[in-house]
Amino acid sequence: MKKYYVPFILLWALLLSVTGCSSSHMDTVDVIASTAAESEAERQTIPETTAMAPETTAIALETTAEEIRIEDQVTRTMYASESVNVRSNPDSGSDLLGTYDRNESIDVISTDGSWTKIAYNGAEGYVYSQYLSETKLPDEPQTTPPTEPAREENLPETAPSDEGGSSSDVMVWIPRTGERYHANSSCSNMKNPTQVTLEEAQSQGYTPCKKCYH
Repeated sequence: MKKYYVPFILLWALLLSVTGCSSSHMDTVDVIASTAAESEAERQTIPETTAMAPETTAIALETTAEEIRIEDQVTRTMYASESVNVRSNPDSGSDLLGTYDRNESIDVISTDGSWTKIAYNGAEGYVYSQYLSETKLPDEPQTTPPTEPAREENLPETAPSDEGGSSSDVMVWIPRTGERYHANSSCSNMKNPTQVTLEEAQSQGYTPCKKCYH
């Protein structure tokens, strides 16, 4: 019986050995696969973050180059002859970029007909050519508008009397409301006054206006 046990024992030992190696091999494969997955994730994340830096730098360099080119295009300096608008295009209907006041200096690039291209805040702008001057203009004098002389109306200084003429010959103005007669129809801002004889006004109880007769 012992001679049959020996092969059986050897076979059982061989099976145990194969099973242990297989388990160890699978653990090793799992560790390698996990490490590879983590490395791939890191490789995809790092370039995505750093890729933005060159793009931002390129935009900054492009903007700086554009500003330098515009400044290099300036040919001369002129001045605003009066307040003038700066447009984005040579068209009065285009966007308004800003305004120059009288005698402010303007960096001119070129002139084409009615519009002049200028350098404005690091970009191109346009102003109407007729509002530019080669030199500064003298300051506008501060003038005071003339005072209108007081309006003088030929009004009688005293209330009319019967001396030198009949009261029926002298015409006066009476208001629709009020108690005084007037020598001028516009006195006291009367509206639609009525012209009557002095005699008629007195007979109705009207007395002379102190403004018209003084």
